[in-house]
Amino acid sequence: MPEGISEPPKAITLSIQPRGDVTEVSLEGNSPVDQRVEYSIEMTGSSTSRHRGKTSLTANVPVVLSTMRMQTAGDWCVTIDVTEENGRNYRYKRGASCSA
Repeated sequence: MPEGISEPPKAITLSIQPRGDVTEVSLEGNSPVDQRVEYSIEMTGSSTSRHRGKTSLTANVPVVLSTMRMQTAGDWCVTIDVTEENGRNYRYKRGASCSA
């Protein structure tokens, strides 16, 4: 982006809450405009869980899209890919064992 122009807010954000040996991952939607979004989640640790979804977000209405919990003692990684209606793509990757 050109200098002085900030990136618009992302329609989907990631929240991670470790609770002992369990990690809770929440995908939260809060778009500045009405739009459809697609997302995929992969969480690896003692096992692997996947979830895909499509939804319509209403402007400025926060909503929890997905919540996953997993035993994560030791290595774990969560990867989330998002595609917004306007074609904007982004990825969240968090965890102790995520490769760069």
